[in-house]
Amino acid sequence: MKKIVFTEKFCSPENLFPFTLTRQMQDIRIGILTIREKWEQYLGFPSFDKQEDDYKDIDRAIVIDENIGKDVIYLVHGNLLPTAKISRQVKKLKPGEFLSLPDKENFVYCISKKQVIDEYKIKAQKAIKWSDDLKEICHPWNILKINGWAIQQDFKFLVHQKKGQTIPTTNKVINGKNIFIEKGAQVEHCFLNATEGPIYIGIDLYSYFKKDHLLTKKFTGS
Repeated sequence: MKKIVFTEKFCSPENLFPFTLTRQMQDIRIGILTIREKWEQYLGFPSFDKQEDDYKDIDRAIVIDENIGKDVIYLVHGNLLPTAKISRQVKKLKPGEFLSLPDKENFVYCISKKQVIDEYKIKAQKAIKWSDDLKEICHPWNILKINGWAIQQDFKFLVHQKKGQTIPTTNKVINGKNIFIEKGAQVEHCFLNATEGPIYIGIDLYSYFKKDHLLTKKFTGS
């Protein structure tokens, strides 16, 4: 099984306080999706967190040791935003290979059982140099600085993955090709101006559960 495993170990999460006091770096929302959701969408693999032995470890935190069996793990820095180009390169990695930015850092490792020395050490044999720009959040102001770019990237990706609904005629619309409304979202009598960037309106979770008759089941166990 292929898995994404996020780590904060080399990302200085303390520089992103107060956000990282209550969540992992990969669970920060920037653009439409969180960093975790972006990686899951681009790679198509489930994600977990590397157990860091702190209070933010939860049920999805895992230890990388000899017990990973036949799994192939993509160990990713939690503050790194994926792009389609990075994702394609990550999928090409073989166990023991890693993406490296010259004179800066290694940021994605591909690991199998053969690369695991112990819980705290892995053996990576081959660097794949990455020469393009990297988008990562190291300080709170980075979120604001690249949020517009992140919205654009998420919008392009999501509108090709989902079917939207026709914008109701009660709304005033400018640049409608840059507006996407998920099926089930209710938008009436609004002014939607997408001149300076896309608008993505998703269905809220309450409506989703109510629509599919899941709300009662989820909260009562029936």
